[in-house]
Amino acid sequence: MKKINITIIIMLLFVVQSSCLAQVAKDSGVHIYHGGNIITMEGDTPKYVETVVTENGIIKFVGKLKKAQKKFKNAKTNDLKGKTLLPGFIGPHLHFGGLGSKRFLTYLLLKS
Repeated sequence: MKKINITIIIMLLFVVQSSCLAQVAKDSGVHIYHGGNIITMEGDTPKYVETVVTENGIIKFVGKLKKAQKKFKNAKTNDLKGKTLLPGFIGPHLHFGGLGSKRFLTYLLLKS
């Protein structure tokens, strides 16, 4: 039983790591975000900005749209269409729906 629990934990860690790497790959390139409520935090005070630029998932610029377009000429532009963006906010959560199938797969792997 202990061996099964360790195997499940290792598989879950692998799944979490894989999904994080997939997100980084998805965010690769330079992106300009504008046209919405972009809220950054400096200390305890929220600050509204016009534009955020990311490169490979890392924030590289915060400021005016014209300045961002001038500085990052080949960036993909993303209009938020009035939606809200909280740069740097990470919402950790899990999806337990596939947990049963992973456990069954682990069982099959151990049996063979």
